[in-house]
Parts: sequence; C-alpha cells; structure tokens
Amino acid sequence: MNIALWVVQAILAITFLLWGTMLVLRPTDTSHGNWQVNFTVGQRRLFGLLLLLGGLGLVLPAATRILTWLTPLAAIGLVIFMGGVVAAQLIRRWDDRNAVILFVVVFLLSAFVAYGRYLLVPIP
Repeated sequence: MNIALWVVQAILAITFLLWGTMLVLRPTDTSHGNWQVNFTVGQRRLFGLLLLLGGLGLVLPAATRILTWLTPLAAIGLVIFMGGVVAAQLIRRWDDRNAVILFVVVFLLSAFVAYGRYLLVPIP
C-alpha cells in the first residue's frame, strides 16, 4: 500500500505542479477552455499558487520526513479544491465531458492519498 501511495503522490504532484505553473505563468491562456472568463487574472494566479503548494505538499514533507502531517493535509486541501473544480464544471452543464472525467479522477486520487496517508499508512 505504501508503494501505491507513493506512486499516486508522485503522479498527482507532477500533475498539480504542471497545472499550477500553467496558471501562474500564463493565467490568460484560453486554449484550455473558456472557464477562465469567469475569474480575474489575480484569482487564476491564486488558483495556480494553491496547486503549486498542494503539489509540493504531497511529496516534500513525506520525502524529507519534516512535518509529515502536512502531506495528508495537502491532500485534503487538494480534495476540497478539486471538488470545487468538479462542481464548477457540473454547474456549467458538462461543457467538456473529458475535462470533467479528468477532474473526477484527480479528485478520487487525491482522496485516496488523503485517506491512505491519514489513516492507512501514515508517514512516521
């Protein structure tokens, strides 16, 4: 179980770091959908910063064994964030079904890491 959690944590960390970097560096890129028209540039950059911090929080505390309680906390934060993303997509009436499916998968993987690192295999 520990190996599975590490693999999922690494995949999620890379995903969130890439998404966060994209939002911080190019907050007005409309090639990835029209959801951005609903948010200001500052809000999009804040979302990107939250994703960057969440991605780092999934791996760094566990890898360095410093403040290891931050890893499940980061995963819980990302579950809440991705829940909001899924809800926002559903409110938009499934404009992009592939994106909704991707966001639900990332939501479930984040929930798996949160549950696994909090209850099943906590990092000492």
